This record gives sequence, structure tokens and C-alpha cells, in this order.
Amino acid sequence: MRHCTYLEPSRELCGTTLEQFGDLMERLAPAVEAEYRARGSRPDRQRALGGGDRPFPFWLRLLVALTHLRQGTSCRATAAIFGIHEKSVRKYRDEVVRLLAAHGCQPPDSARPIRTLEDLATYLSERETVMVDGTEIPRSMPVAFAAQRKAFSGKT
Repeated sequence: MRHCTYLEPSRELCGTTLEQFGDLMERLAPAVEAEYRARGSRPDRQRALGGGDRPFPFWLRLLVALTHLRQGTSCRATAAIFGIHEKSVRKYRDEVVRLLAAHGCQPPDSARPIRTLEDLATYLSERETVMVDGTEIPRSMPVAFAAQRKAFSGKT
């Protein structure tokens, strides 16, 4: 499949402006490069670094993952938008979520990134008002009934 290179970051597509996307790329790129080098220096590695298929560029993986998370669409629908396989969407989403969790979130008025629940509690305690996005996103239901009851939101 050919991947879509004519889409660019926008608030409507992935929730960021082009400038915010570029800033996020700059912040996450060192972690992506470090992971790539760490995979290459594994003692059990059997092929040379750079061998095998070339991965999609990080900017495209980031755009796919942010779009998937922002739109709340299925992996299949996001894959159709970008012309890639749905397993790639899952892989890119998991990679970006892991990177974002490690990187943390730094609101404009915060002195340091929020990486833990304690950091979040401290940040929130210093604010008079806080807005929370409580958008409900459909999820697959667990098979066992007892587990399903825990998944109910209570909204009708």
C-alpha cells in the first residue's frame, strides 16, 4: 500500500497546528533516535543497524497516531485515511503513546513536565479552575459479564 504524504498536521486532523506538530517532533526526536540506537546495540541482534525494511518516517508515524487518537476512529478507518495497514496504526499509536508518557506534558504555565500522578496533583492544586475533557470514546466490551459491568460508564 502507498502511504498518504499530502496530508499535513492541522487542528481538525490531529489536534495540533503545524507549529505545535513541529515542536512536538523536535521534543520527541531524540527519544526516537535513542530507541533506534538501543535496538541496534542489543547483544542478541543478528543483522546490522539499518538492515531490513525502512520504517515510515517519524513525522508520518506521529501524524497517524495523533490523528487516530484525536478522531477516535477505529484503526481500520485511520489506516484507510493514510493508505496503510491497520496493524501499522496500532504499532504507531503504541509507540507515540509510550513516547508521550515518557516525555510528559508541559502546559504553557508549568515550570516542568507532568509525568506522574503526583506531578498532576501538584499542578492541579496550584490552579483555581481546571477544565477536563470528559469525552466518552466507544471501547470494545470485555467478554465476561463481571468485567463488562466495570466497563459501564453509567451514562444513558
